[in-house]
Amino acid sequence: MSGCSSGLGDVGLFPGQRAGGFGSPGAVRHSQGGGPTDAQRAARERVRHEAVARFEGGEKDREIAAALRVSERSVERRRRQWRENGRAGVASKGSPGRPRLPGAQMAKSERELERGPLAHGWAEPGRSW
Repeated sequence: MSGCSSGLGDVGLFPGQRAGGFGSPGAVRHSQGGGPTDAQRAARERVRHEAVARFEGGEKDREIAAALRVSERSVERRRRQWRENGRAGVASKGSPGRPRLPGAQMAKSERELERGPLAHGWAEPGRSW
């Protein structure tokens, strides 16, 4: 994937896309607790809407990619999503966030964690679970 920038900071059409690419120094990965800021998510959403306007205007993928400074592959993906599901298909699905458990299940999980590793068969000292 190209490490292109949309011209709106280090955001792109494709989630996780950064100006320097996925592994660029200084890029915080989502698994490390980072992720796009609210401003970056909003900018990314504006780029997606601009891409849709250009799809509707009949522009070619290459032209859109150059104008928005994103990879052609990202434009191809978004165009396919747009064809299949309209504007809703291109809209951000938001952060998946943490899994949500019903209140009773969360309370039970917390109680079990409080019991500690020994109560759950982790008898070896110093071994984490």
